[in-house]
Amino acid sequence: MITVITAINNKKIYDEIKINKNIKIIYKNIQYKEGIIEVLEKYEIKQKIDYIILNENLSGQIKIIELKNKLKKINNKIKIIIILNKKNKKIENYYKKNNIKYIYEFEFKNNKLLEKINTENKIIGITGHCGSGKTINMLLICKLLSQNKKVIIVEENSDLIDLLKRKNEKNEIIKIEKNLYLLNIKILNTKEKINYFNIINKINLIKNNYDYIFIEIKNIYSYNFYKKIINKNIFILNSNLLEIIKNKKIINYFIHKEKSIDVILNNYNENSISEKLLKNNFNNKIEIIEKLKTNKKYNLIINNYFNINLLDNNTKNKMKKIINNI
Repeated sequence: MITVITAINNKKIYDEIKINKNIKIIYKNIQYKEGIIEVLEKYEIKQKIDYIILNENLSGQIKIIELKNKLKKINNKIKIIIILNKKNKKIENYYKKNNIKYIYEFEFKNNKLLEKINTENKIIGITGHCGSGKTINMLLICKLLSQNKKVIIVEENSDLIDLLKRKNEKNEIIKIEKNLYLLNIKILNTKEKINYFNIINKINLIKNNYDYIFIEIKNIYSYNFYKKIINKNIFILNSNLLEIIKNKKIINYFIHKEKSIDVILNNYNENSISEKLLKNNFNNKIEIIEKLKTNKKYNLIINNYFNINLLDNNTKNKMKKIINNI
């Protein structure tokens, strides 16, 4: 789900955005540019916003570039989309140069907004304690996503290299199957130690070649290296009270850094911790994006090289919902 603030003063365009099931409007119809900053500073929503959508002729004293710089100080992951009224190559080049997306008013009829948003590379962090199921679920999600997107996985522990029988690979990029790749961390590391600088430099070099990059976050230490390049971080958590207590420190750390966190509850069943109790434990700063039930076929799926055809339809549909949230 893509979260937006609108400042467009155009009911027709607003209605086009509103009916889109993949877009959630957090705050609507801000009347002037300075008001966007005021809203973000006043309400605790700045960490939840992906895009600000505004008209080029929105009133206000500050220029778009100045607005962009102010937004960067509030949350450097928030991006701007400008609605343009008429074709103008000079303005297009100006916004391209300053890394600002734009869309023409007439394009809303063709539902081009999501297309504009989805052309951006997305770097997704997958975080979770050992045994939470983050590696298995990350690979299954990536396999589903790679059916129509180009995806690469960055995984520190090299478990996937071993599980997929690729441990003797000498290439930096390992092709798992069509549209799905793995970054070979073993080659980028030095003296058996994780070299985060090499990894991040490599990601920056290759990111334009992929639609999505998934990074398995091992711990707080590795998160602090990757946080500057990650667009979205998802926490995979086993859904029982003992595991939540064990991981309370790291969860609170992420909440402190990101103000709120998106959570996938794994191994969920009728005896799992309630959503209400979980949210109360963390002052309602947890957003549960999906609950994955205990899957009896996981061992079979792993032993068959993560064959997604063995997934039941319910789990597959839930994973597709997770994909819609990223």
